[in-house]
Amino acid sequence: MVETTRGAPDGDGPSGDAPLRRPAANLFTGMPPLLMLGLGVVMGAAISFAVGVVFWSVFA
Repeated sequence: MVETTRGAPDGDGPSGDAPLRRPAANLFTGMPPLLMLGLGVVMGAAISFAVGVVFWSVFA
């Protein structure tokens, strides 16, 4: 899970109890973007195929 830092208290500066961290590059931290793209394409094709099979079985 991606962790968020606490905001500043009302009327004060930034809180000093949370270390500064870079935000995660993507949802699956450390996964290369090309692999994320490949998984997206494969998942899109699988979902499209499943929806097509449902429509084919209902309307054919």
